Amino acid sequence: RADLDRRLDRIMTAVPRGHDGEPLRRRIGGDRAHPFGFVTDRDVPATNNTSERHLRPSVIFRKVTNGFRAEWGAETDAAFRSVVSTAKLTGNTVLHAVRNRIVHGYSGIDDSILFVTIEQDVKPLLSRLEALARKHNCLPERP
Repeated sequence: RADLDRRLDRIMTAVPRGHDGEPLRRRIGGDRAHPFGFVTDRDVPATNNTSERHLRPSVIFRKVTNGFRAEWGAETDAAFRSVVSTAKLTGNTVLHAVRNRIVHGYSGIDDSILFVTIEQDVKPLLSRLEALARKHNCLPERP
């Protein structure tokens, strides 16, 4: 790492040539701690292949169909692909992830659905858990 830092120091002292040189120099200087993270941390990938793989289906679709005819189509496709990718990364099924997006929406949890869930599912579950805990002497009696 020290050798990489010395070499980067030498590069950073060079006078940039051309129009794009100075913005590039400022960007590298601003991200100084991050460019070589993959060298010292094996969990950091050295390439952006994962990102490229996630983009590939959208790029292929755009090339084959010549794009979307309406903005809402592009937005819907992007949202769906985001949900699918997140589901795969978190180990959930696509069906479960899509269901959660439809039920809870993008702006948060639907309060009416949350209330119904608490009333119909959580309260009975708590009653059963309390009864089970009392049966096994794990819960003190209520005062």
